[in-house]
Amino acid sequence: MWIKKRHQFVTSFLRIIFRPFLKIKYKAVIEKPISIEDGSLVICNHTTSMDQFFVGCLFKKHLYYMASIDLFQHRFIGKAVEFLVNPIKKEKGKKSDLKAVKDCLKVSKEGGNICIFVEGNRSFSGALGNVDKSIVKLVRLLKKPLVICNIKGGYGTEPRWGNSVRKGKMHVGVKEIIPYEKILDMDNDELYHLIIDGITVNDYDFYSEYNGTNLAESIERILYICPVCHRMHTIYSKGDYIFCKECGL
Repeated sequence: MWIKKRHQFVTSFLRIIFRPFLKIKYKAVIEKPISIEDGSLVICNHTTSMDQFFVGCLFKKHLYYMASIDLFQHRFIGKAVEFLVNPIKKEKGKKSDLKAVKDCLKVSKEGGNICIFVEGNRSFSGALGNVDKSIVKLVRLLKKPLVICNIKGGYGTEPRWGNSVRKGKMHVGVKEIIPYEKILDMDNDELYHLIIDGITVNDYDFYSEYNGTNLAESIERILYICPVCHRMHTIYSKGDYIFCKECGL
């Protein structure tokens, strides 16, 4: 059996701790937790380091997240995570992971709800990353409802390249629940575009000001070409400012 009673206990306990923490730390508005049909597939965009906790607060039952197998490389941490919440392991960068698909089917048949951040990685730019079309095949294989969530304001609040959480606002909620009967009436392109439209957000339209200290620090992780002299790897940051070692920018 994949599903254990302790997984639900851990989720319920963590929700008590993390829901108020996320509201205070991230200024997040998190919708009230809801019940969904057992075996459902939950998908969401991926913007912050705490997304699994944000999404977990939306549902009354435990979610079995698809996680990179890299998470389990550390012997102690990997064993602890597996014991407490038992994620579905997936090889990073591998488009078609047959074992991960089989594990999803097993979890769903046992009545467990699955959550996948379908971009695979947190966004570096705030724009939606690549979403492989194989997600449509998984939706059809599971033969269960598809639950589309999205996180607005996540990139503005905690950009992947940054070192700190900005002061702004966020909203975490369920965008749409699609019954499997409706999925049957859609072709693959329709279903794929429905998923993309559902998880696509624009933080700049959602909220325009994200404030804090040392806002520019570590931007060289993403801005590695000087926009003035076009030299590579000459950009460095300090506090709220960006400099170029070559032209002075």
